[in-house]
Amino acid sequence: MKRRFLFLAALCLAIVQAWGQTTLASGTCGAEGDGTHITWTLTSDSTLTLRGTGAVADFEYGTQPWEAYLSAIRTAVVGEGVTRIGNWFLSFCESLTSVTLPDGLTSVGDGFLGECRGLTSVTLPEGLTSVGSDFLAYCTGLTSLTLPGGLTGVGDYFLYACTGLTSLTLPAGLTSTGGFFLNGCRGLTSLTLPEGLESVGNYFLYRCTGLTSLTLPEGLESVGNWFLGYCESLTSIELPAGLRSVGDNFLSWCTGLTAITLPEGLKSAGDGFLEYCTGLKELTVLAATPPALGSNGAF
Repeated sequence: MKRRFLFLAALCLAIVQAWGQTTLASGTCGAEGDGTHITWTLTSDSTLTLRGTGAVADFEYGTQPWEAYLSAIRTAVVGEGVTRIGNWFLSFCESLTSVTLPDGLTSVGDGFLGECRGLTSVTLPEGLTSVGSDFLAYCTGLTSLTLPGGLTGVGDYFLYACTGLTSLTLPAGLTSTGGFFLNGCRGLTSLTLPEGLESVGNYFLYRCTGLTSLTLPEGLESVGNWFLGYCESLTSIELPAGLRSVGDNFLSWCTGLTAITLPEGLKSAGDGFLEYCTGLKELTVLAATPPALGSNGAF
């Protein structure tokens, strides 16, 4: 009797496990030919799995083959052999909590994981060298991120409004970033920009209201408009000697800033680049010739 009970229990367990792997939907999503070189499968354990070799196709928002199942996907696994993932892979998959990416992945398109608000962490493979815009925009549950060493540039809105982000590690090889890179990341308190970074786009750290510490690299030559606008908790910043130009409203509304030194190499500053810095008490200009100011002047 006992043996029969154990057999039945084992059989029930096997049935449950098999049910956990039941295929709910499947198809192809490759970028070449008829697309059959890459397949996708959604199983009843809420896992989306991609298998095959080569590139995943680009999609417009709302046209992904799994779009009807976005609310059901909790886990995504991209198998080894996939080298590129196209646009709008899992954007707006708000129930997604985990994603696994292969070591051989080298590039991803726009809207990769944008608005995946349930995602708390993601490990990016070291071979990744290119990412599109809106990469992790509005991933409000994301708390930390390390960018791989091979990444040299990132698109616009890369981590836009990732309000839960508290830790970010940038690679030494990063030379440029698009606009709105960390716009609205109010949970970020400190950031070190890598030595190789030469230019950053508009609104780079705009409204990062929790930021208290920022280290800029010596090689940074130019920054866009509203670089640190409304970073109200920032009390001091050291500008690198090689900085030559800053855009409009560079430090506007940084009300906690008390002192700043403009480096000798600074040649131009846009309109209102220190506008409404009401706590500023000391401004030092090292250049023999003060930088050319925008029409609204420094203040």
